[in-house]
Amino acid sequence: MRTESSEIIGSIKDQAGGYHMVRAMQDLASRAAAGESLAQEVLQDMLTECQSPECWTTNSQYCSAVIHAVASIGSLRSMQMLLRYARALPDNISFGTVDLISSVLPTYRRIIMGPIKDLLGENEASAARAVGIQTLCNLYLEGSLQGEETAYLEQILKDFDSDGYLTQHVADLVRLEMAYKEKQAAADLDEMLKGFLVGDGA
Repeated sequence: MRTESSEIIGSIKDQAGGYHMVRAMQDLASRAAAGESLAQEVLQDMLTECQSPECWTTNSQYCSAVIHAVASIGSLRSMQMLLRYARALPDNISFGTVDLISSVLPTYRRIIMGPIKDLLGENEASAARAVGIQTLCNLYLEGSLQGEETAYLEQILKDFDSDGYLTQHVADLVRLEMAYKEKQAAADLDEMLKGFLVGDGA
């Protein structure tokens, strides 16, 4: 890491978590959003550091704050930073890390769809693919998928069994929701047809 970046990171870590760390991360994110190159470099260095499973084990609050700070910027660049982070995650990263990154990526809504589909091309047992599936599931549960996108996710889940990142939990929630909506749509159609038949008989 660059010296100046390392000093800033060390200073934030010295906040020992809690309110002061959150404020420091919010300030860093605001500066990055305003285009300050140093703040952007610091956040990128932080993300690189948080790719290590050991970093999450020893300082999960810091790593979580980093992810949320980058996501709070809400720019195309910040989305790309998080996607690169997801692609570079080692396969022995914790399921909690995968869950967190999958919960913040939906904030980018529809512009995340193409890049997320790219993640699904990764190795089936990879953390990156788990991020892709969980993000799509979260988007569906939030009501952000429509038409072909929903059909795409349904097809993905037909071929999905389980992985080491607890993806099956959110996948099962989506399957249940899809089954309920399908059953409800069939019931609504049945009621509509009954109405037509009654009307014809009258």
